[in-house]
Amino acid sequence: MTSSTQQLAGRKILFATVSGDKYIHPLTGLAKYLQHAGCDVRWYASKCYTQLFHQLMIYNYPLKRANDINSRNINDMLPERKNISNEAARMNFDMLHYFILPATKYYEDIRDIRDIFPFDMVITDCMFSAGPIVRNKLHIPVLTFGATSAGKEIRATNIIHKWLSAVQLTLASFIADKILFNKPFRVYRDICSRYGIQQKGNNFSDSIALHADRVLQADDPLMVNAGYVAELLKI
Repeated sequence: MTSSTQQLAGRKILFATVSGDKYIHPLTGLAKYLQHAGCDVRWYASKCYTQLFHQLMIYNYPLKRANDINSRNINDMLPERKNISNEAARMNFDMLHYFILPATKYYEDIRDIRDIFPFDMVITDCMFSAGPIVRNKLHIPVLTFGATSAGKEIRATNIIHKWLSAVQLTLASFIADKILFNKPFRVYRDICSRYGIQQKGNNFSDSIALHADRVLQADDPLMVNAGYVAELLKI
């Protein structure tokens, strides 16, 4: 795996993430690792992160067609959000407007970027809705970074098994997938179907992971994840 990562020089990799600290920061280590291995690494995210990417010496493509909604301006860009007091209703609102509905414009931006930066691969976070569309329409490898809900459920079970049974966990997952977040996932299925993508999984984040060529785990060493990048690029 080490020898393969040494041959990454010259490869072009685009990181594309939801514009929020918790979606961008966990991927910066891998981005710099790949950059030091000789990759041309660039990032698609809100212009409000341009200073961060400048400090990292990573070129930033800001959102163009997609509305520049990010974790810092979400209440200004979506003022109706401030009037939603119910937590579940607000989570549904965010799922739709912050994560899912931008998928088409994200894809169009990335398609435009490829005209000037012919990237070999896209690496996304596990909530970036355009990942499956990019993979299907541009025919390039897409890796997604972060634990799926299945992985989170396993860790949660280890932590709270003394007072929460597996049956309760299953019921909670069912309620979340089939009741609380059913509408956003239906909308996402409809968007993806326009691009010939048949959905997998029971929820939004699992669907993104299941459509990726590989899911990179946050707790894996950088060298291991870089090795998966090299493997998919057939180095």
